Amino acid sequence: MVYLVEQSTDPRCCPVFNWIGDPYYFRDMPHETPPGTRLVVEGFPRVLEIESSHTTLPDFFLLSGKYAVSSKTKDILEELEPGVHQFIPIVLKKKSGEPFEGKFYVLHPRSAVDAIAPELSDVSIHTTPGGRVTMRLSKVNPKLTSYKSKINGRHFWTGDESFSNLFFSSDEFFQKIQNEKLIGFKFIPMSVV
Repeated sequence: MVYLVEQSTDPRCCPVFNWIGDPYYFRDMPHETPPGTRLVVEGFPRVLEIESSHTTLPDFFLLSGKYAVSSKTKDILEELEPGVHQFIPIVLKKKSGEPFEGKFYVLHPRSAVDAIAPELSDVSIHTTPGGRVTMRLSKVNPKLTSYKSKINGRHFWTGDESFSNLFFSSDEFFQKIQNEKLIGFKFIPMSVV
């Protein structure tokens, strides 16, 4: 089995942070780095301060368009796919100015593949102004099916031409997250053909 991976909607898993300093990095970079491409980290903001009232942090959560992971999540990904993904160290500060306990990273998945079987999934086909054919989810809670041949050996990936803003995982990744009781993840089961 494979999974669509989203952030949990449980309020304790949804801290709100603000980047400290001038976030020029995000204004000057292209809207989206091509999937699978290494992010240029020169100038990447590294410090954020919490805005919400959270006193503890989950192991997977959204930070202004990027996802953050705990060192425990990073360790699982590195165990399953050593050297594949990019992890940018960040400092997450409490309202007091003290850093939160533990190490956190911005996660940039570098495994990108379009593996969704459109004929077996709730998707619609679109052609971009540039002529690229892409898929979009056609329902809020879509049925998704993935081609096994395209994801063999992968444990955490994003889409390439389609769904580059979504994350997917193997059952092995799911099981390790469950075994370690890590929080912040919402796993939506998908079929495989």
